[in-house]
Amino acid sequence: MDDSNKEDPENSSESLILKINGFLAARKYKHAWRHSKELVLNEPNNNDYVVLQIQILFKQKRYNMAEEFISNLKDIGGNLESVSRLSEELKELREIEEKTLPSPLKTVTLPAPPAAVPVLSPSWGAVEHNDLALISENYEEKREYSLYKRIAALFLERLSSINALVYLQIKTKYNSRKMGFASALLIPFLTITMMYVIFAVIRKRQPGDMSIEVFILSGMSAWLIFLGSMNVFNDLMRKSPNPMKMHAVVNSFDVCIANIIMGILPIIAVSVFIVIGLFMTDIQIEISNLPMLLLSILGSVLFGCSAGVIFGVLSLYTEVFLNLRTIFTRALFLTSGIFFSIDELPSNIYSLIRFVPLVHLIEGVRFSLSSTYPAESMSLPFAFGIISVILIAAMALNGVRRRYKEL
Repeated sequence: MDDSNKEDPENSSESLILKINGFLAARKYKHAWRHSKELVLNEPNNNDYVVLQIQILFKQKRYNMAEEFISNLKDIGGNLESVSRLSEELKELREIEEKTLPSPLKTVTLPAPPAAVPVLSPSWGAVEHNDLALISENYEEKREYSLYKRIAALFLERLSSINALVYLQIKTKYNSRKMGFASALLIPFLTITMMYVIFAVIRKRQPGDMSIEVFILSGMSAWLIFLGSMNVFNDLMRKSPNPMKMHAVVNSFDVCIANIIMGILPIIAVSVFIVIGLFMTDIQIEISNLPMLLLSILGSVLFGCSAGVIFGVLSLYTEVFLNLRTIFTRALFLTSGIFFSIDELPSNIYSLIRFVPLVHLIEGVRFSLSSTYPAESMSLPFAFGIISVILIAAMALNGVRRRYKEL
């Protein structure tokens, strides 16, 4: 069978409609218009796509062009109800635009200059100085307000772009599955449950009288968040060597944040569901230190992102690093303190294990979920120091790759 006759899934009508909806949600009307033209070229006889183009022209405030499209839609026998509705909407938009336009300037006759210039009083210079100081103060206040306004607008723009990306990924990734988004929750739930069943048989008592359920949940949640973040950035590096060019509209920050959300959202959702279930079974669990809990989760994400960048970039040069990544994750799984407390380790083993950042992060999660958990050997500043070094190395490695390889 000739491959040239197969429809490209990236340029299919369904894919283009999803992209257009994402661009409209992000208020990127120029790119929505460009993809709508491709949509009309794919199916030129579909009048619904022409209606979509007219709605995009409304968003761009290109009313003259929209009027031409409405006239053409009427000439080719389009739906009369749609044509009438679009015409009324165009009329309303033009009336709103006319009301918001400034009124024409009126001719003002300026008074004639005085015949003689009055003599200025000695205090005139002081008054002028005070006026200038007042004007300068008002200018600084307006400038400060304008800066806050620009920051708020930038934040809303980035938030809308991230929201559009997450929506597109959910639609394309989970819409075709029978269970939908619930299928993403199944793997983390089964993983945590299986580890709980295994180690509930081995250990009956945990440090600080912490229940085995909370002990395993805290360790596995931090580990899965780390693993999800690492997989996300490893895939980003391998799918597109230059993440800055991954998307036509949003920047690399939006792409990274959206992928991190999609990577760790199922894990956080499963953890919340399990915590709710623990509350219902009268198992003692309390969030005694919320800032430490958030810092530990943030550290797990940053550690996973930096490790994913390093292995993703290096695997572009040789596939050996894919095998090394598997060995690294397995060794980290056994030494990160998921199933033991670092306070129980001998001093000679602790002197080596303490350099694993995930050990301190998991202990931080456990300490924040129990006021009686002994975390004497935990040091979040030490863990974040190591993560910072790894993160800087990952950024430098990616920068060198982009500069000299130009991938």
